[in-house]
Amino acid sequence: MNETTKSSPLNVGIITAHLSFEERGGSNYSIHRLAAELTERGHQVTVYTINYEHDNHIPVSCPYQVEDNIIDNDTLVGGTAELLDQLSICIRPHDIFHVYIPGIIPLVGLYRWRTNDETPIVATLNGYTTFCTNTAAMEEGCWNNCTLGKKFSHARERGFDRLTKLPRMAFNDIAGPRLMNQIDEFFCLSPAVKVIHEGGGIDTELLGVIPNMIDPAFQTASPTETDEIRILYVGRLEDIKGVSVLLEAVTQMRATDYRVDIVGDNLLEYGPTLESYREQTRTSGIDDHVVFHGWVEYQKLSEHYAAADLFVH
Repeated sequence: MNETTKSSPLNVGIITAHLSFEERGGSNYSIHRLAAELTERGHQVTVYTINYEHDNHIPVSCPYQVEDNIIDNDTLVGGTAELLDQLSICIRPHDIFHVYIPGIIPLVGLYRWRTNDETPIVATLNGYTTFCTNTAAMEEGCWNNCTLGKKFSHARERGFDRLTKLPRMAFNDIAGPRLMNQIDEFFCLSPAVKVIHEGGGIDTELLGVIPNMIDPAFQTASPTETDEIRILYVGRLEDIKGVSVLLEAVTQMRATDYRVDIVGDNLLEYGPTLESYREQTRTSGIDDHVVFHGWVEYQKLSEHYAAADLFVH
């Protein structure tokens, strides 16, 4: 919607996992920017959070309404059943409903199929959790021939925790694409996300590409001039993000006057720890060139971007 578009105010509902601006990832700021921008344009916005794994930490002056902890059951099966029952309460009051958790999209599709609720439902696709149990193990084209067995063997969880996820794996494997096609429209963050979901059985006519938005409040600091090449990574320290690939690539650089700034931490506690990445730099002989900054507050990130010659995503 551009600035000159005139329309009646809408009652917009958005569901997300949580809203935390303390040691959480960029998706929290994206959902905040979306809800705040819609509110600034005169729409009424309510953000529903599940808080299944993390609590909310939101500003007191939040411009939109937040309904948190919409489910009480903290088990996978019980929580899923309760969420399915809560969806009508969340969706029906609104003119449009936005799903910002890819993992629950099949469940929302099941709700639509069961109730024939005509409320327009859209969803953001910023990951592959609707069908993939471990995106760090994804290889080119594997989404076209994924099976329940592969979902189970690739899962990040181990032992009993993996077994508890089996019902969800089976549900997504058998009914996932059919139920996801109950959604009215998907917003893919990149063309690659669109292609992969097409291969996974989602109707191509439902898939559009809308990249993440820019936060106008994120001010860029003045560029920092240095003699060395500055390379920057910002994100979670996890295999899925490719940090180990970056460190391996650095060892093949011809340049010797460089520095790699790694900003982030292992928030989800999957995969390598910070110490394992430090050990990789020591083993590779690049530990003098790599600086691990850990978690950095959102407002201070611009200083790192200003100092960088190259950003690696």
